[in-house]
Amino acid sequence: MLKENSFIIKTSLGPFRADLSDNLKKLKQLKLIKKYASSSNNKIPLVSHIETQLNQYLLGRLTSFDIPITYSGTPFQQRVWDALLRIPYGKTVSYQYIAKKINSPHAVRAVGTAISRNPIMLIVPCHRVIKSSGAIGEFAYGSKLKEKLLKIEKNI
Repeated sequence: MLKENSFIIKTSLGPFRADLSDNLKKLKQLKLIKKYASSSNNKIPLVSHIETQLNQYLLGRLTSFDIPITYSGTPFQQRVWDALLRIPYGKTVSYQYIAKKINSPHAVRAVGTAISRNPIMLIVPCHRVIKSSGAIGEFAYGSKLKEKLLKIEKNI
C-alpha cells in the first residue's frame, strides 16, 4: 500500500515511486509493481509534471529538470547532493572531484556513501559520478541502469 503522498509514475524504465510534500522529496525506481491505484496521478499537477519530465528525459529530449525538490539529510549529504545538481547533462565527474568541490578532498568514501543515499534519483544526477579510472562504478539501482542513463546522455 502506498503512503498518502506517494504516487506511481510510469516510465520506459518501469515504475517509480514519487513521494511529495509541496515538492518532490523522494524518487526511487521500483523493482516490482503491485496493484497500486494510480488513477489519481493525473489529478495532481506536480505528479503529471514529474511523469512528463522523466519520460522526456528518458527519450533524450530533456536535458534539465524544473521539478521543485526538497531533500533532507545530514549537512554533508546535502552538500554532496547540491554538488550533484551542478554536474551538467552529458558530463561525468569522479567521486574525488565531488569531494574537492565540497571542500572535503579526503572524504571520497563518505562522498560515495552520500551519493548512494541520494533520495531523488535521476533528478539529482548521481548516475553522472564515476570512478577516477573512468569505470562506471557503483549505483544504488544497478550498473546496467547507470550505463543506460549515461547512454541516454550520450556519455559512453
